Amino acid sequence: DSNTNILNEKVSISTVNIKEEMKLISNVIIVIKILLYGFISLVTLIGVTSVFNTISTNINLRRKEFAMLRSVGLTPRGFNKILFLESLFFGLKSLIYGIPVSIGINVLISLSLTSVFDTSIIIPWESLLVSIIGVFIIVLIAMWYSARRVKRENILDALREENI
Repeated sequence: DSNTNILNEKVSISTVNIKEEMKLISNVIIVIKILLYGFISLVTLIGVTSVFNTISTNINLRRKEFAMLRSVGLTPRGFNKILFLESLFFGLKSLIYGIPVSIGINVLISLSLTSVFDTSIIIPWESLLVSIIGVFIIVLIAMWYSARRVKRENILDALREENI
């Protein structure tokens, strides 16, 4: 009686090609990386454009102020110092807000992953350092570009011009 039960049961056998499965997983990972890096690049480009536009507009609106300072004897070296310190403050202010927020988000993501995976909180210090350097480079380039336009301008023309 037990022999008939064993014979009546259906047996299924399946095979898995591990090489094909690994190739499929590898392709999916590549697609995810491309989408992720594309999104990160797009957000970074939008941020850089926004910073550049903000600094350029700020310098352009203060042309009259800079012309007044130059007319009372501000040297080009002093003008460069002012712009360097302003760009330093712009960069520091953005980093004072941005770094704690990014570390907080990183900790929250790590805490949510610890329930699924056995991991600890990892803060990417190298990435933070690269972003800090990147912020200062972007701000300094934007400030340099805007200041170059202001330096070329005639002092009298800038003082006569009315801001709308």
